[in-house]
Amino acid sequence: MSSQTDFDFDAWMALAKEDPEAFERRRREMIDAYLDTLPEEASRDRLQRLQWRVDRERERARTPMDAAVRLYDMMWESVAKTYDHLQELSVLLDPAAPAHGSRRVAPPAKVLPFRNKNGTTDV
Repeated sequence: MSSQTDFDFDAWMALAKEDPEAFERRRREMIDAYLDTLPEEASRDRLQRLQWRVDRERERARTPMDAAVRLYDMMWESVAKTYDHLQELSVLLDPAAPAHGSRRVAPPAKVLPFRNKNGTTDV
């Protein structure tokens, strides 16, 4: 497999325009060649499953821009899950540490009495 510095964007773009099927075949070959270079079988399996998900999202997309947005959303979903797990681990390691993120519970609020038209309180 060639290194990333050998990547010729213009050649790939021309291939995609002239022969989309050849582009997809070559793209798949490059991905498979990279995955085959990974030393650990567990890493390879995990990345193969991720690539399968990426390919399914690309297939479901109506346009290339839709595919890009779907993959962008997929990436941020993964980042958010990783952040949530990190926060859960930090609380387990130090229960006295303040909670961060969306799972933080706000302190109870003071309920204010409001008077209605009759001058009595509703609460």
